[in-house]
Amino acid sequence: MEVLIEILGELFMEGTMELSTNKKVPKWIRYPLAIILILFFTIIFGGLIYIGIKALPNNPVAGIILISLSLFLIIFGFRDFRKKLKNSVKK
Repeated sequence: MEVLIEILGELFMEGTMELSTNKKVPKWIRYPLAIILILFFTIIFGGLIYIGIKALPNNPVAGIILISLSLFLIIFGFRDFRKKLKNSVKK
């Protein structure tokens, strides 16, 4: 069951990423898919930051690691998304 959920999630995420950057797909499909993708990652990173803040009083090292990991993922995620978006605009 876990493998099935993982495969379906991967198909959804990859399909959303491909369709949101493909110029052949109409805008009314691309924009909502891009918003869903951004919201999904915002929830994940926001949850990591929240857990990191909650862990700071009890275990400062773990809290700092979680917060810095989430910030690292946010920065490189936006960088990668911008790179893919620029490549799709050039084509």
